[in-house]
Amino acid sequence: MTAAVAATSMDVGFLKAGAQPDSFDPYPLCARLRDGAPLWESPWGDIYLSSFASVRHALGNAALRRSPLDGITGAGGVVDVDAVIAARLREWLLFADDEKHTQLRRGLLGLFRTADIGALRPLISELTLASLQGASDRGDFVPLVSARVPRTVLLALLGLPRSDYDLLTAWGSVLRRVLDSGAGPDDAVVTETFDGIKAYFFDLVGDASWQSGKTAHGLASLLGAFPREAVAANLAMLAFVGQDTTSHLVGSMFLHLALRPGLWARLRSEPHLAKAAVNEALRIESPIQKLCRWTPDAIEIGGRGVEGGRLLVLLIGAAHRDPAEYSQPDMFDIDRSKSAELSFGWGAHLCLGRPLALLEGETILQTLLAAWQEVEVSDDGWSWLNNSSFRGLRHLGLSWRAARR
Repeated sequence: MTAAVAATSMDVGFLKAGAQPDSFDPYPLCARLRDGAPLWESPWGDIYLSSFASVRHALGNAALRRSPLDGITGAGGVVDVDAVIAARLREWLLFADDEKHTQLRRGLLGLFRTADIGALRPLISELTLASLQGASDRGDFVPLVSARVPRTVLLALLGLPRSDYDLLTAWGSVLRRVLDSGAGPDDAVVTETFDGIKAYFFDLVGDASWQSGKTAHGLASLLGAFPREAVAANLAMLAFVGQDTTSHLVGSMFLHLALRPGLWARLRSEPHLAKAAVNEALRIESPIQKLCRWTPDAIEIGGRGVEGGRLLVLLIGAAHRDPAEYSQPDMFDIDRSKSAELSFGWGAHLCLGRPLALLEGETILQTLLAAWQEVEVSDDGWSWLNNSSFRGLRHLGLSWRAARR
């Protein structure tokens, strides 16, 4: 352990899932780790990668596994979950490797055709404005907009009834915890949640009216190539992981813009720069802060040999603030020529939902740039979720002044 990292010995444990105090700021710790030991072996045995170069290399390395290997235990991720739950998560594209990943990805691509995604823009704008009706000139932006709009869009995309919004939201909060810190075999809430999710999506896939709808047409190759259980599992993945990532992106972006009234004014006069604001929000507050990879065999990464059977923790949030890659990395700057390259993965595992997340972020911002003359953080401020894997706001108090019509 280097001196720079040793100096953080009182708080390196905050890198572990479930260890952070409320609204913990991970970036100073990530900077000390990246500067002192960009490939760092923790006291609990996991290896943390924090430089941009090492994280991107690991994300694109086909030799590393997305699924935990038999017999491996470590901090965070599916390895801490009861075996039955872990088996269900292994059905997800998110944890698939090799040919299974290729087939699942091909089957899910039908939902994310660029032309079809672009057609959602009017719905996104309509939902954004509708979500603010009755909110006067202030409110908590998270339940009002940044959580509600992406979740409702995904309900429409997957052919799910809007009446199930609250149920899926409750399940999602449990899933977020499991994907970060795991769960033991005796956690009744987690077991009940996974049983409910499995039954809900299994019944959906078998429903004749759902199969005949437009949603199923986009999943035709998946329905034909995989068992009903696998299709149901991956619909669940899309319903939960996709909406959380976009919700966190939108909330973080509006926090940074509300703190910069001059930038809001500039974007109102140059709304085409909304895309740049989305990209910068993805960089400075990456919605996914870390991903795990496993080494089936010995491998060299970051100039160091790593033996097989090790858990690598890729700190995307740290990589996106690496001064070797970004100048003044802690500054929110929409004029950067380099975007957030790693927020949606890298290489063959680039996130399928990337076009939808970017479209939603850009459309919500452009809609509210036209609707609001000014926006600022209100007196009740903001707070972050206590989660080491996902960077998102629990609460964001905003006040705004409507634009003249």
